[in-house]
Amino acid sequence: MPHFLRTAGRLRRALLPLRHGLRLTFALTVAAAGAAAPAVHAQSPDGKPLRLIVPTQPGSQADAVARALSEPMGRQLGHPIVIENIAGAGGIPGTQQIVRAPKDGLTLGLVSSNHVINPAIYRSMPFDSLRDITPITVIGTLPLVLVVNPSVPANNVQELIALLKRKPDQLNYGSSGNGTVLHLAAELFASEAKVEVRHVPYKGAGNYTTDLLGG
Repeated sequence: MPHFLRTAGRLRRALLPLRHGLRLTFALTVAAAGAAAPAVHAQSPDGKPLRLIVPTQPGSQADAVARALSEPMGRQLGHPIVIENIAGAGGIPGTQQIVRAPKDGLTLGLVSSNHVINPAIYRSMPFDSLRDITPITVIGTLPLVLVVNPSVPANNVQELIALLKRKPDQLNYGSSGNGTVLHLAAELFASEAKVEVRHVPYKGAGNYTTDLLGG
């Protein structure tokens, strides 16, 4: 079976939980290589800090998880952890930096559900999501929550659906980017509710949250 078809089948199985759970999952990773496994122990005789690449904006869910994790993990490993945010394109540029990092045990990465979604969304990828990244552990899941500005005349999901049906394709929703789990979750909601709403993709959660609060 061609590699693409095998990968697509595995991605479809990986995406099945999104259909019902709609939760954002974060996993700690390292770039795959012959010496990648010892990176968890992060032996650094010269005292260099560990680099934790987070492929989202500062203030995002993934960033919050990484910052909560970095101090206790740094104490456990005996080395400070420096977080580096590389946002955009569903986490692809940041994850590419994880893949390209020297295999010296000093670079870790944090990926989200987008990591297994991207190969099914983008025509080409600068790395193989399954081959080039080694998962270490799942470190958390977060629910996806539907919210509106207080000025929107809807106090629950039923009222929001009714509003969207009265104003088809007149209201906007923001997400952290095209093809991200937030975008797909919103499109699933619109499809099942049989409503039309315009998508406004942002580079990250921080920007669209600011616009949402601002009305």
